[in-house]
Amino acid sequence: VEHDVVGLWRALEDGQPVPPPVRRRQALAVWRAGFEVFHTALPLDEAVALESVASGEPLARVCEAFGGREDPARAAFDAISGWFDEGWIAAIRG
Repeated sequence: VEHDVVGLWRALEDGQPVPPPVRRRQALAVWRAGFEVFHTALPLDEAVALESVASGEPLARVCEAFGGREDPARAAFDAISGWFDEGWIAAIRG
C-alpha cells in the first residue's frame, strides 16, 4: 500500500482520533484466526519472501529475499518461524 494504514488501524482500535494520511510505502499481512482479524506491517523483503512461499517457490528462493540483511540466515529463520507461529503456513509439501 502507499500509505501508513497500520497507524490508522491502530488509532481506530484504540479509540484515538484518526491521523492525517501519511504517505509511506508499506507491505501488509492480513489474516484471521477463527473470526478474529489481524493485520501487521511487514518489511518489504519479508513480503517478497512470503509471496514466494505462496507461489510455491523452493525454500532457497524464499530465503534469497533476505539477502540484503546484515544476517540473512537469521532474518530468514526468524521470519519463517514467525509464519509458522501465526499459522500462516499450514503444511509443507515435498
